[in-house]
Amino acid sequence: MQVRRSVVANQSIDKVWQVVAIDFDKIGDIITAVNSSILDHTIQPLVEGAPAGGRVCSTDNLGEIKEIITRFDTSKKLLSYKADVNGLPKFVKDLENNWSLHSLGNNKTEIKMRIEGNLAGIGVLMTPVMKIWLGKVGQQTLEEVKYYAETGKVHHRKVKMLQKSDRSPAAA
Repeated sequence: MQVRRSVVANQSIDKVWQVVAIDFDKIGDIITAVNSSILDHTIQPLVEGAPAGGRVCSTDNLGEIKEIITRFDTSKKLLSYKADVNGLPKFVKDLENNWSLHSLGNNKTEIKMRIEGNLAGIGVLMTPVMKIWLGKVGQQTLEEVKYYAETGKVHHRKVKMLQKSDRSPAAA
């Protein structure tokens, strides 16, 4: 199963890379799909140059998800990380997110996201539903990253979510 999404941000590639990759542990401050995120210091960096080995994201739908960086290429602006499937439903055998950034010049950056997953058992029957759900979450994530990279402020969806839990949004 594969889901691809993309968006163009009116921001330099280096600024977007900072948001997506360098500040890898801060994604929970920016996107609605993740309540909070922290570096996982139990994971040694497997990839040279990565800010950490991984992070733990707290979500409403899936609980805590441990994500392990598998690719971190600053020169090519490529980031990949795998979810530790132990925290996911049993039918999810593998789940990886791949980000790539491409400068379009004039402070414009194309942000591409490719989510790849392998499902087993009953999960195979759920592939269409999973693709729709992951596509929606992926597009929303891209919109919120774009907004944050462009404005330095969190998207209104994240603000609303934070207000419900009596928290304040982060600032760039």
